[in-house]
Amino acid sequence: MISKIIDTIKQWNMVDLGDRILLGLSGGMDSIVLLHILLEMRTHHGFEVCVVHIDHGLRGEESLENSAFCTKLCADLGVELVSFAEDVNGLAREWGMSIENAGRKVRYECFLEAAKMLDCNKIATAHNQNDSIENIFLSMLRGSGMAGFGGIPPIRPAADSHIKIIRPLINILRNEISAYCTNHNLEYREDSSNLCDNYLRNRIRNKLLPDLIRDYNPALLDTMRRSAEIIYQEDNFLKFLADSEYDLIVQNDEIFVDGLNVLQIPIKRRVIRKFLMENGVADPMFDHIESLISLALGDTGKEIHLPKNRRAVRIYDTIQIAENTQENPLNFCVKLPINEPIFVPEAGLWFYLGKTPYFSVKNNQKSTKILCTKALKYDMIDREVEIRTRRPGDVLYFNNVGTKKLSDYFIDNKIPRQQRERAIFAVCGNRIILMIGGFETDFFADIDGDNTIYLQIWEEML
Repeated sequence: MISKIIDTIKQWNMVDLGDRILLGLSGGMDSIVLLHILLEMRTHHGFEVCVVHIDHGLRGEESLENSAFCTKLCADLGVELVSFAEDVNGLAREWGMSIENAGRKVRYECFLEAAKMLDCNKIATAHNQNDSIENIFLSMLRGSGMAGFGGIPPIRPAADSHIKIIRPLINILRNEISAYCTNHNLEYREDSSNLCDNYLRNRIRNKLLPDLIRDYNPALLDTMRRSAEIIYQEDNFLKFLADSEYDLIVQNDEIFVDGLNVLQIPIKRRVIRKFLMENGVADPMFDHIESLISLALGDTGKEIHLPKNRRAVRIYDTIQIAENTQENPLNFCVKLPINEPIFVPEAGLWFYLGKTPYFSVKNNQKSTKILCTKALKYDMIDREVEIRTRRPGDVLYFNNVGTKKLSDYFIDNKIPRQQRERAIFAVCGNRIILMIGGFETDFFADIDGDNTIYLQIWEEML
């Protein structure tokens, strides 16, 4: 068994000289055996071993006894230990997930925290070949994609990219681990919850797999291990291809539909899944991914609702992810007096129109941030200047060129509907002087003089 473990470590380059390896120690047989093996190997392979233990708070007195066992064992072995006590049952209710999923989330969060506390660059878990194959059946029953059929990966990055999770026992069968434990007289704690068939994984472990091995294929575990390794490697290759396409068609948190639509379906689904995950949808389901494929083929302005209060919106040639909230369109109009500053609450800004600027470079402006100072052509201001939202018939004025409808400008420049409905303008009649934070037109004077009036906009600094 030791030679198989060493082969696995070499195959996946799990351990390097000088590593500090943090072992997740449950007190069960698998983690006890892995601790024993790592301690035996550490001197020859040049790494150090630390331990983390998590009390999930699910088994009452048994959990406390288990923690005490791990604490004493590490003290006897002289191994540095970090322990956590968590209320997984309560967290599962709070997070709206199963106890199994909440437990896994808690474990890996604690693993990462302990690794940083102890300056470890590797986290070792005691998952074995049986665990990996049980995962494959769980994936099949839950409708997972190709990644689930590859089993538990031998090595993967943790949430912190500087730390890797390694699984040296991933090619070792549970009965081999049991035999090693017996041969070396290793004491461990039996987890009573492993015998309870309330959990789907336990029913797969205790009923389904033994039946399949007995009645259909005595070599099932090894057959599935080989298949899982092939699928895992092919899945990694497809991931590489998808990541390459992702970098080409995703920019500034939006995905370009022309690039997406020409991809083959397997790559397209992976690109969309990554796009959703990086934009707040932690666990996209098949239906969400298929909906985005349809959205990319649809019309601009369409949208679909996603989990975690998110929505995907088709905006011209891109898809963007936004919070699932609808802001009401702005609708207001404020006339600017001459030579008197006025605050417009809807815009959250101050405005001023006068023959001289309200603020000059000589003023002390520590409490204000000047957004713009525009010298306008006075002879073009033939009626009151207003700060308002858009209206039908609004036009942009361009000297010696003519006018352009605001609606045409929005379409030509692919301005999203939500942005149009909340855009704020300085206007004279139906002629737009400028859009706040956006474009300007040809109302502006070249130099100071009698034909000049100044528009100044600022915000108060907190």
